Amino acid sequence: MLRARLRRLKTPASCIEVSGILNASGGGGATLIPWLPQIMRYVRVKCFKCGTEFEKSVKEFNRSSRLGRKSFCSLSCASQHGNSQQYIDKVSKALKVREAWRYKSLADRLSAVPHEFECGFGGFIYDLFLPTVSTLVEFDEPGVHCGKRQRRNDHLKDLVARLFGYTVVHIPVESSEVIPHTALGLLLVHSERMNVKT
Repeated sequence: MLRARLRRLKTPASCIEVSGILNASGGGGATLIPWLPQIMRYVRVKCFKCGTEFEKSVKEFNRSSRLGRKSFCSLSCASQHGNSQQYIDKVSKALKVREAWRYKSLADRLSAVPHEFECGFGGFIYDLFLPTVSTLVEFDEPGVHCGKRQRRNDHLKDLVARLFGYTVVHIPVESSEVIPHTALGLLLVHSERMNVKT
């Protein structure tokens, strides 16, 4: 399709000139190819993670800039940035605010027990961390934790937790509802006993 358009424009592909500098949202400059038709226009952007230059469509570049998103050359660079502890801490902080309503009942019951909701740990975010019993809790909603990709992600989270000596407990809960303190059951009783001992 590109060749057909170039033929119509009577411009050989070797004559494409790159000009015009834009500021890239992901750090580094972006070079625009200005004369190509709008659907074919691309920008040269520097990867926010590794600094490699790559091409990105103008439409996608503008959308990323508007939303304040970083630009990455590959999924590998994007995931490395996404799994950095600094980024995980930022997401964890946002989730604590957003999901506070779901944990209201649990927070009241756990007031005497050391705990942390939406805990960022080892490149993942766990729903609840109970340090006195070395346990990370995941509340599994129906329909959310059933996909192949989500099951693989859950398996990775479990492996990472075990490597650091923690146990992961998966508790099924109803979606879009306040999680009752009874969901923790014996785990809550055990963590309270351990807290009294320490």
